[in-house]
Amino acid sequence: MSDIGICPLNLLADDEVRQRLAGAHSFTDYLIVAEWSALPDARWIIQAPEAICSILVFPHQFSLPEGSRWTARRDAGLRMEPCTDMPTALLKDGSLEDPLGRARLDGVFEGEMEVVGEGAVALRFTLTNRSETAWRDLYVWVCLLHQHAPFPYATYVHTDEGFVKFDFFGGLGGFAEARTFTPKGKALRDALLAEGHRTAWHPPQQVANPLRAVTAEINGERYTVGISSPQALVLGGKESNPCTDMGIGFGAIPPGGAAVTEAQIHFVKGTLEDLLQRV
Repeated sequence: MSDIGICPLNLLADDEVRQRLAGAHSFTDYLIVAEWSALPDARWIIQAPEAICSILVFPHQFSLPEGSRWTARRDAGLRMEPCTDMPTALLKDGSLEDPLGRARLDGVFEGEMEVVGEGAVALRFTLTNRSETAWRDLYVWVCLLHQHAPFPYATYVHTDEGFVKFDFFGGLGGFAEARTFTPKGKALRDALLAEGHRTAWHPPQQVANPLRAVTAEINGERYTVGISSPQALVLGGKESNPCTDMGIGFGAIPPGGAAVTEAQIHFVKGTLEDLLQRV
C-alpha cells in the first residue's frame, strides 16, 4: 500500500473566479471553487447544495431563495446564511412535484464548509422543521464538478466486492442513468413505499456503499478525489457529466425539530484503496 499524500487545500468564494469557471452553469451563487496544491493548475467546483430533494421522486427538489450564497467566516471557513421558505418544483401540468403535497418547505436551511484534517473539505448542513408534520424523506444533493481538472468522466463506487466503475449499474436513461441507493437510502425508500407513499421513479435495485470517487494517473502519479458520508442515501448523476455526486439525508425531523447532515470531500495523492483508508 502506498503512502497517502497530504497536500494543502484552499476554498475560493470570489465572485469573479466562480463566474469564470462556472461558465453557463446556472447555480453560480452556490458554487465554491477548491484548489489543491498537488495539482496547482486544476480546479474543482463544489456545488452545495445543488438542491434539497425527496427520496420518493426524481428529480424532485426544493429551491433555495434567490440570493442564497456562501460567505467567508472569521475562522477562514465558509457559511451559508439561513434560508427560509423553499418552494417545490412544478410538473409540466402545473401540479406540485412533491409526492407529499408540500408547496414549499416551511423551515430553515443553513450550511458550513471548511478545510479539515488530511486534505478534506467538510460540509455540514442543518434543516429546521417549522411545519406541523414530520419530514423523513429529505436529503441535500452535493455535486463535485471536475471539468477543470484532468480527470476522466467515469467515476467509481464502492460495493461489498470492492470498487467498481459506476456504469456497472443499470441505467434509467437520461439524467438518472448513473444513480443508485446506499443501504440506508434503499431501506428508507422501501419503508416509505410500504406505508403507501407514491413514487415517480423506480431506480435500479443495486446498492453501493456511501462513497463515490474519481481517479486518474497524471505524469506517472495516481490522484483520487471522492465524496463520503455515513448519512448518504443516493449516489449518482450523469455518467456523461464530469461530476461526482451524493445525496446526504437528514433523517427524521419532527415538527419544531432540527437535524444535521454531514459529508467530506477527500483529496488524496494515491489510489482508490488509499482513499478508502482515509474514509
